[in-house]
Amino acid sequence: MKKEIKTVIGYLSFLNENNKNRRWNVFVKSIENLKKIKTDQPVHLVNFDNNSCKEARDILKKSGFDKQFLFSNNFFDLSVLYGTYYYSKKIGAKYMIYCYDDIEFNGRKFLSDCELFMDENKHVDCVRLCEYRKDDPWFNTTHTSKQKNPDAINHWISPNNKEIKWSTPKKVGESIFHTTNWHYTSRSSMFRVESFEKIVGSVDSLPVLQFFELLGYNTFSKEDLTSAVLEGGVFKTLASHDKNQSERLNIDRNVLESIKIDKKEIELEINKIMGLT
Repeated sequence: MKKEIKTVIGYLSFLNENNKNRRWNVFVKSIENLKKIKTDQPVHLVNFDNNSCKEARDILKKSGFDKQFLFSNNFFDLSVLYGTYYYSKKIGAKYMIYCYDDIEFNGRKFLSDCELFMDENKHVDCVRLCEYRKDDPWFNTTHTSKQKNPDAINHWISPNNKEIKWSTPKKVGESIFHTTNWHYTSRSSMFRVESFEKIVGSVDSLPVLQFFELLGYNTFSKEDLTSAVLEGGVFKTLASHDKNQSERLNIDRNVLESIKIDKKEIELEINKIMGLT
């Protein structure tokens, strides 16, 4: 009997002729480490590729994904954000995880603990999965710049700069979870599919990158969504926070703000690859 797929892990890749020279080493290291993520849990590992070059796709095709969506267009981060949501809903998965080709998976067995934590804490909508230690200044931008540590993050709630409130830590299996009122992040996270739908379900066209995050901030505030943090995390950012390796920093902010992508364009490509058209 086929096991139920409870969690889908979406992985975004994007290497073209313009960026492969500066991003290739990060991509190769990321994809090699990602192969460790297969566990005894019935997880679906899915690749969403933004029309990468042949050399990158040749590697991706041999990397053990359960499903690949090799898009003919560049949908920016919506490929993995909206794509993982849409695909997860299609196959009836309960949870979705999004991650990127500039992260390193640390090999930790985390999935069963995260699923159990979410199962037992119905008020929690998502879990942040990037490398993080709560009381370590190395992960706090007040003490450490993103140039020194790309996984350092702002310790306030956007967009209103409110104070973060921390609950008593909970141990589930071998993992520690902190429930907070922290805002949405497009950094690697695990979501309830039904919770992510509150962000993407009310509009036909979606913004990209930091402007999608702004939509997430506002939705978290409006819907009173709750986030948690996995102590230690599972994904370490490999790319440096500069124009050499960050695609976001290479595009003018005004140009990014003007970009809106119709959800149906992504749905059409996914449906076509799944043979549903």
